[in-house]
Amino acid sequence: MDLTNLPSLGAPAYCSCGAAWSPDGEHVAFVRTTDTTRVAIVRPDGSDARIIEGVEIGQGDPQWSPDGTRVLAESRLTTNDSEPGMVVIDPTGETPPMGIPGSGAPSWQRVAP
Repeated sequence: MDLTNLPSLGAPAYCSCGAAWSPDGEHVAFVRTTDTTRVAIVRPDGSDARIIEGVEIGQGDPQWSPDGTRVLAESRLTTNDSEPGMVVIDPTGETPPMGIPGSGAPSWQRVAP
């Protein structure tokens, strides 16, 4: 099954890359490009497929948070298309993406107490 071009995701993608499994193995996040580049979230069986709207994603691979509640991706901030940044994404799509100025490869790090 081609998880990158499910009918529920809309128009066929001409590029899909950077797949990352959620820590619990219940979802896959990947970068999907049609007329825009977005993060898509889908279950391995093809169910619960959705595109995360609200922010266009850059070329970096998405990274799941260690607890699986967020996805971090390279992006172009919606407030300034020329400023690179990162975005924190709620994989359920319930909370709008949060842009973070700055550049670099997305990565989660544990913080010492």
